[in-house]
Amino acid sequence: LSPVCLGSLRRAATTFYILRHAERFVAAAGNGEDDSQEVLTPEGLQRARDLRQKMMDEHLPLDEIFVSDEFVRTLQTASPTEFLYQVSVAEYSAFSPDQQDLADKIANSNPCPDKVMIVTHGEIIVDVLMLSDLLAR
Repeated sequence: LSPVCLGSLRRAATTFYILRHAERFVAAAGNGEDDSQEVLTPEGLQRARDLRQKMMDEHLPLDEIFVSDEFVRTLQTASPTEFLYQVSVAEYSAFSPDQQDLADKIANSNPCPDKVMIVTHGEIIVDVLMLSDLLAR
């Protein structure tokens, strides 16, 4: 990790908002096909808007959003919140070993973010939680 950002993370704890993408259409899931282009259902799109509203109602600050790369549904989940906060959205490789790509991207953010949203996938959310715990120490 970048020593500059890691030092900043240690001085002021980073808050991570970690969530699984909203509901998607499941056309290709489970049959071995590429499911990266699957879009959110109308309910999923509403859940993404509800997330934005909840963050606004709670006055939650946000500096940056990270979404898993090449997955339309993670970007669609983050999009209403991105629009509200006018923050950058960075893509990361969600399936890199030990979430190293995400760790590197957070560590190399400039300035080092205090409040980070990560939109990921259900099957790797535990890995992201463990990473965020290490980065926030």
